[in-house]
Amino acid sequence: MLISCPKCVAVYNIAADKIPEQGRRFKCVECGNVWTVYPRDVSDIEPENKIKAQKILQNENDMKEMFHRLSKDTDNLFAGNEEIVYSKSMNSAQDKLTEPIDIAKRKIQVLFSPFLLNGFILFFIAIFTVFIGYFNRYEIVRFAPAMESFYNNLNLNSVYSARNVIFDQLDVKPVKHGMKHFVEISGRLYNQGPYKAKLLPIVARLETNTGEMMVTATKLPSIKDLPPRMSAMFFMILENKTAEAKIIRLSFAENGK
Repeated sequence: MLISCPKCVAVYNIAADKIPEQGRRFKCVECGNVWTVYPRDVSDIEPENKIKAQKILQNENDMKEMFHRLSKDTDNLFAGNEEIVYSKSMNSAQDKLTEPIDIAKRKIQVLFSPFLLNGFILFFIAIFTVFIGYFNRYEIVRFAPAMESFYNNLNLNSVYSARNVIFDQLDVKPVKHGMKHFVEISGRLYNQGPYKAKLLPIVARLETNTGEMMVTATKLPSIKDLPPRMSAMFFMILENKTAEAKIIRLSFAENGK
């Protein structure tokens, strides 16, 4: 007997003794619709379904294909009153082959999703900005002096300490005040570099010709920072306890970068 799916009008050939009076559940292979089949449904097929059935019967190849599909599960199709689910056979070997490929495709799709791509781009931009801002902070402050306060808030030195600052136009004079002898040292601090320099305390050492340390004095410059190609005056006095010639060495309290 022929039965027809009420949803997609697909036609199936089923033995009449497989359908009891109380009916059996059947699931359409084409659309997945589930309905109850009764013996009277043989005469209830719509005209358009009968035309479709006639075309199927007339085509021998279509008949063979239809019976070939149903031959695998017909015996169990109507066993019991439970809902019957018909599924097409799958090639398990092909599934095993394509499953890793599908997983890899899904991973690639997730990896290259717009959200993650934008996140990666923003992350690398942030890292690159921090890298440039840290290692080029002296250049940044050179062209944008207002950025110095920003780096100061981060406890980062953005001005070189005494770099390219030299002692220039030095003048050394021995003087006497009462019974004591002194040495007056004057000159200027000149920044010959392209960067603003932070001035450090000036250290003056008075040594004998043999290198013996006699007197050491420290003097804070009159200004804190020295702009490029600019100079600042300084003046110091050291006590000279002996009359012989001395060596005077000038330096900064710390080695500048």
